[in-house]
Amino acid sequence: MPGIKIVRKNKVASVKRNESTHSEVKETLENFADNNIQSQPRAISKNSRDKVGTYYFKDHVSQDRHGNGKIFVQIASYRDHELIPTIENMLAKADNPENLTFGICWQHHPDDEFDKEIYTKYMHDDRFQIIDVDSRRGHGTCWARHMIQHLYCEEEFTLAIDSHHRFVDHWDSELKSMYYYMQDKGHEKPLFTGYVTSYKPWLENTDGTDQYTLKNGFETEPWKMIMDRFIPEGAIFFLPTNMSYDEQQEPIPSRFYSAHFCFTNGEMCREVTHDPNYYFHGEEISIAVRAYTHGYDLFHPHKIICYHEYTRKGRPHHWDDNNKNQGRKHDWWEVNEIEFYLVWMGKTLIKLISVMNMGLVM
Repeated sequence: MPGIKIVRKNKVASVKRNESTHSEVKETLENFADNNIQSQPRAISKNSRDKVGTYYFKDHVSQDRHGNGKIFVQIASYRDHELIPTIENMLAKADNPENLTFGICWQHHPDDEFDKEIYTKYMHDDRFQIIDVDSRRGHGTCWARHMIQHLYCEEEFTLAIDSHHRFVDHWDSELKSMYYYMQDKGHEKPLFTGYVTSYKPWLENTDGTDQYTLKNGFETEPWKMIMDRFIPEGAIFFLPTNMSYDEQQEPIPSRFYSAHFCFTNGEMCREVTHDPNYYFHGEEISIAVRAYTHGYDLFHPHKIICYHEYTRKGRPHHWDDNNKNQGRKHDWWEVNEIEFYLVWMGKTLIKLISVMNMGLVM
């Protein structure tokens, strides 16, 4: 596999299907922005080998192929200091912010002060639909993403992200151009996804500028996804790695789906819904398979469109607030295991019944 492996595997002496698995996955995710990254300290420059360009969708696509041009942005947020900076950044960096609509599942605690601007800034903005959830009553990220998809309303495109991102200039035009470019190459329903390049918000503006440089906490190479291993529950654990030089010309095929970055046509919100019965593990591989069987072809963007903050340092996770100590019936890893196996067994049983009904099994 070409490219540089961004994360080293975090060894745990004895891995069980409980908190040992939790510690392995959590520590790996929270450290991979700092471990074994081999990037050169240079600013991002325009890729002269880019075959797509920023405005392909305007320069090479006839008007009758264009829809309403709107992008439905899906954001599942859990007590996140970065939610408002993410919204403000993507609005500021878009060519057409008026064409963005937002569906946000805003899970927050009454004592949190850092995101109260949601009430004053966005609750009365027609572009925003916000599901207001007390964080003590949430049911995990898959549930939140499922809820958001019900807010879809005929937008031509959709972009699903987490609540901790930064975007490049013209990001909306870049994504639309990639979409039409891949359609012109014969892919009716292209879908762009991946574990996108990382940033560290605590290093932003270190050099006194707002440039996306290493000194300011931004990695400088586009990333793609690779398989690392199967975890004890049976799900695949993914890692990011740098793209090779030759891969940075046009979108490249992806084997996998990332829930923190997905851009495609808006109809995916109805055709491939998030399964609220998953808690954490299994979600991404489920979406990848179902998207593919619904006609979507998966690709990694060949250039940086946005950055993702992987560590979430100092911020609570859903499982920190919703566990037996807080009065829940199960700890998160128990819910994750129960729901993962129930979903798997239920779908296996449905397939078996279908085969039996076709007379293939006596």
